[in-house]
Amino acid sequence: MRILNFYLVNHNTVGMVPIIAENGRLYTVVFEREHMAVVGKSPSTLIKESKQFYRKPPTGHLLTRKWGSIGNVNDKQVQANFQFTKKYL
Repeated sequence: MRILNFYLVNHNTVGMVPIIAENGRLYTVVFEREHMAVVGKSPSTLIKESKQFYRKPPTGHLLTRKWGSIGNVNDKQVQANFQFTKKYL
């Protein structure tokens, strides 16, 4: 499987799971609706980079995004649920 150097969280992203490889590096398994990818960064870094890329919604809006997924990572079933809420003042 190819390891991506860049990924933006988007409307197809349904879950992210951090994994530590045998070499000690932290990677993220990203689950999309129909695909799975491995990214060479931590989940928090992916979220920060995605927030910087996308524009803020208008002032006073509340943005909530939920992700959830059940998948297999290293031959084990993993369930991941995330919810992020941000109020723009």
